[in-house]
Amino acid sequence: MRRFLFTLFFLLLASCKNGALELSPNKKKIQFLFQNAVGLNLQSAGCSILDLGGAARMCQRVEQEEPDLFFQVGPSFSHLIPKSGWTPEQVLGARKALVEIWNLAGVSFYSVDSLDLSQGLRDFQQFSEQKNFRLLSTNLRDKSGKAPFEPFLNVKWGKTEFRFLSFTAPQPFSPGSDWQALPFKESLADLAPTVKDQAPANWIVLGSLSAAQRKEIAALIAGPAFFIGGSLEEENTTAWEPMGPNSFWGKAADLGRGMGKIEWNSAPTGGSKSMFTSKGLRKDLDAGNQCSKIVNELFGSSQ
Repeated sequence: MRRFLFTLFFLLLASCKNGALELSPNKKKIQFLFQNAVGLNLQSAGCSILDLGGAARMCQRVEQEEPDLFFQVGPSFSHLIPKSGWTPEQVLGARKALVEIWNLAGVSFYSVDSLDLSQGLRDFQQFSEQKNFRLLSTNLRDKSGKAPFEPFLNVKWGKTEFRFLSFTAPQPFSPGSDWQALPFKESLADLAPTVKDQAPANWIVLGSLSAAQRKEIAALIAGPAFFIGGSLEEENTTAWEPMGPNSFWGKAADLGRGMGKIEWNSAPTGGSKSMFTSKGLRKDLDAGNQCSKIVNELFGSSQ
């Protein structure tokens, strides 16, 4: 079975310096790939023309596209549709398998959602300890009030800079919990002293947020922003959806059924413009790869 050489491609293409990811400055156009709300769906689902998704097809798509940046938006490590008959050991096995698959696929970072912490923050940190990707959350806090994950991430491309934020719905401490999610305004106030002297950037906000929550955050940022991901009740978009002055929203199909792509074109002034598209993961992407091997080992080769 062939190996995933595109993992090496990512390592050569993007470097990390002083916490920022740096993309090749010589390219006039770059592209980002992402998924949102995989929800532990590692296999394809449906039948006939509705047969969509699966980790193996995701890996095949990434290998074909060779994106400059590939990231994931939560929730991904808990079932979003109840699964009967799953034992805690099977759920843990699926979570670890997803981490391994994302390592192979060259995921750069993941936007953590509160549903990922259903068994607690410590549990999440333990099963994800073998990850090769970074974890982001702007408003999650541990019991001591500290941010357990990176609150933001800068990605540099020549004269253009992107600043990624990650939000989950605000949630106070509950009895027995080891985490909370701060209100958006409070978490952005915490972040302000860190980013106030940094270069202007395209704000990219990740998270499974409702339309009202996106609107609230957009007003707090008070500048151009691109929102990626949405509530589970919302359908995927096929292009950027305007939210208001200089703010846009895009979402791929949930449950691992599709992927979103954002293409950025540079301008001589150092500015940029973008185009968003999303596409389902269909049978034409079926191919044996290391990701399909992991899925088959988890569920059985007949699955």
